[in-house]
Amino acid sequence: MNAIISLIIGHFFGGMTLTAQQQKGRGCESLYREKMMKPEQVINQDPDIHGGTPVFTGTRVLIQSLIDHLKAGDSLDYFLEGFPSVSREQAIAFLEFALTTAIRSHPQSDRDSTQHARTT
Repeated sequence: MNAIISLIIGHFFGGMTLTAQQQKGRGCESLYREKMMKPEQVINQDPDIHGGTPVFTGTRVLIQSLIDHLKAGDSLDYFLEGFPSVSREQAIAFLEFALTTAIRSHPQSDRDSTQHARTT
């Protein structure tokens, strides 16, 4: 599961960990532009917080906690009740970006063959 988070973080911040100042104004996926959520508003990696493990910005709540709750079958509302410092917008923005990242990392040739299979 940490590999998934690393992949998402890599896509989120262009393959590197940036300071908040460096992240400011940096382009990100159109989904975030539309939602007005900047990467630094969703995910933070700070060596002083959980040794640099990704957390939701403004909290000490690990991104992995959300993934673990959803994997266990818990609802987003249940997760948010347990971690009130995480906003619904942050959680949804992370999940939407994770979905976008997963779809984009899927090889194009597989998508083409899937599309072809649907049309025949």
